[in-house]
This record gives sequence, C-alpha cells and structure tokens, in this order.
Amino acid sequence: MPARTIKRTSLTLATAVVLTVGGLALGPATAAAAPGAPRAADDEIVFPLGTRDGSRAAVEGLALGGGKLSVLGTADPESKRGLWEYDLPAVGTPQPGPRQLAAPHVWTDYPCEGVDPAEHTCSAFYSELWPLGDGRVAFMTPLGGQDALGDGAPRGETGLGPFSWESEDHVVAAGGSYVAVDDRGTQRVGSFDADVPWPGQIHTRPATAVSLWGSKLWAPGGTAGTVTSYDLVTKATSATVNLGSGCVPDDLQAVGRWLYWRCSAAGKAGVWDHGTGKNIPVPGAPGAEVGDGYLVQEATDHRTVTLTDFHLGGGHPATTAPFFTVPQVPRSAGWSSTGTAVTSPTRTVSS
Repeated sequence: MPARTIKRTSLTLATAVVLTVGGLALGPATAAAAPGAPRAADDEIVFPLGTRDGSRAAVEGLALGGGKLSVLGTADPESKRGLWEYDLPAVGTPQPGPRQLAAPHVWTDYPCEGVDPAEHTCSAFYSELWPLGDGRVAFMTPLGGQDALGDGAPRGETGLGPFSWESEDHVVAAGGSYVAVDDRGTQRVGSFDADVPWPGQIHTRPATAVSLWGSKLWAPGGTAGTVTSYDLVTKATSATVNLGSGCVPDDLQAVGRWLYWRCSAAGKAGVWDHGTGKNIPVPGAPGAEVGDGYLVQEATDHRTVTLTDFHLGGGHPATTAPFFTVPQVPRSAGWSSTGTAVTSPTRTVSS
C-alpha cells in the first residue's frame, strides 16, 4: 500500500537533520503540530501498515534503526503476527520504501504454561522493540529469552536470566550485537553473535542505568556525577567522564557523540558532547528519547511532545519548543515512542 503525503499548511515543525537511531511514531490518530514551534516542513508522511480482514491493521510495536522502520503487527496477507520493515532514507523527507515482511509468525502459537499444546496455544506479546542499529530489533520473548530479528539476517538468540514463561520485560538496553537485562539486582549482558556459546552471556555487573552503543556499555561511574564506558570487545574501561551534575543518573542514552543523562530525584538532565567535552543542560522531565542532536519528551498532559535542539553541541545553549500534539484519546491509542529518537523533522506516522 503506497505512502501518502498529507499537506498541512499550519504545520510548524522543527528544522533539520534526520535522527539516526530509535523511533518516534504516531498511531493510530493523526497528529497536529503545535503552533509556535520552529518551522521545517508542511508535510507529514503517513504510511499504513495495511489491512487485516477489511479493517486497519493493528500496530503492536515500533522501532527505527539502521535506516529501517520495524513494525510488529498482523496485516494481510499474513494470518499471524509478523515483523514488517520499511527502508527509510538517511537524509531528507523519510519517504518509505515498500513494505517487506522481515519475519512471519513472530511468537504466535507457542506453548502455554501448563496446557497441552494440542488443546490450546498462546500468542501474547508485550515486549518493547529495541533497534540494534544494523536493521534488526531485539526484544524479550514470551518464554523468557531474548531474540534479534530483521534485515534478512538469521535469528539471534540469548538466554539471559533465568526468566519464567510470560515474565515481565527485563530488557533495559540493546545495541549492535548486544542486549542487557536486569535480573534481581544483577545486570546481564549477552551477545547475539552466533560464535558466542549459548546462553550468550558475556558480562555481568550490578544493575544501574545503562546504555549500549556499538561495543560500548555506558554506566554511572564510581563517584556521583560521573560516567564511564566499558568496551565489551577489548574489556577496557574508559577514563571517567565528569558530567558536573553531582548526582547519579538513573537514565542514560548513548547516540554517537552524545550521551544523554538524567537524575530523576534531583530533577536534572543534560547531554554530554564527547566532541567538545562539554555538558549541555536540557529539561529534566522523564520520558525523554534522544537522537542525533535532538531530544523529544512527552508533556504531563500526555498530548504534547516537545523537541529540544542541541545539535550545535557543547558551548551552545539548547532550545526547547512544542513539536506536536495528538488528539485527546487514550494513551494506548495515541502516539507511542519506541527506541531512542525521532526519524526526521517530518513525522513518521504509522496507522
């Protein structure tokens, strides 16, 4: 089904560059930009997943990374939940390529706990999709393991845990070939590399805020207000980075040269610019998603999303403005954010 571009002369969206990882998407309601935000485009790209038995197909999960928008849902001609992919350009308007089925029958008809499969099977799926940056997504499986799917690559699996059947989602970070889970105070890091023996665990550490970028694992340092990275390949720990915050972050998000941090209790947040070695103060509200030079946050009204522009880097102040609003509908039916960024100034809207 082709994409459609909706002309909205009142749209006033933020300027500029495509954010390289993560994903912010709207569904199923149409978004309306907030007045007064910096202008960048008059169009929003709306492309449907398709239909299912004559009705609009339901979207169960979204993630964007490595130039691919991954969508989990059930759409014709498939009869079961599948992982669908759209290629998106790295620059300019995110006009999608054709819909592709990356993986059919994603966790459908699996054995239910204590039930004879001949009588009944389960198909529930509640996990967040994490973009790995190579076209694949990682997630917690209903049976307590971790999978990586997409981009035509063989399925990757780890068995970090142990976690029980239909356990809550324990994945706290994923990127590259790696996934991290929290297990009762211990953080377990696994690799989807086929050369790593099952269950794929390669590193353990105390559970804290964590972010994975490439082969580096970012976490709070030994002193309040500091962070360090650990290279999962070389096993080397970086020099300590002093954020100057005086607090221990409970949220970290690494994206290239940027490291977003937030200390919820102190109401502080910032983005460390590795390029300049300087911190950029940003709003400290929770629910932030970071991208390549930009940050989006959901307001307390659950309808307004603000965009903070810090792409000029350390030494330049960040600017924050309303980005868009959605109609007053239940949260589950309004906009949803998965991954770590917005695709581009024109919003990718999935319905």
